[in-house]
Amino acid sequence: MTAWLVLAKTGSKRISEGYDDNPATHYSWDNTVNNHAKLRVGDVIALWDSTELLGLSVIEDIEGGQAEKETPYCLKCGKADVAERKKKLPRFVC
Repeated sequence: MTAWLVLAKTGSKRISEGYDDNPATHYSWDNTVNNHAKLRVGDVIALWDSTELLGLSVIEDIEGGQAEKETPYCLKCGKADVAERKKKLPRFVC
């Protein structure tokens, strides 16, 4: 058994961040997350939102799958680590 600190953050300014997490029922991640393949059934997770501890749980089940994930990128430099601007153009800036 291993214990993990996992980030469940809503409202991130980075466009490529964010999952359909619901701390009361489930936590989601993909292969862009560090150590994504190391979590196992029976491991303990502490859900953290970068400000406070949301809860502790034990992984009961892991559902795998395939999906496309939209990752916008900066048209100038090509980086995917971009933030969306609400009023200024270009809409995305690295």
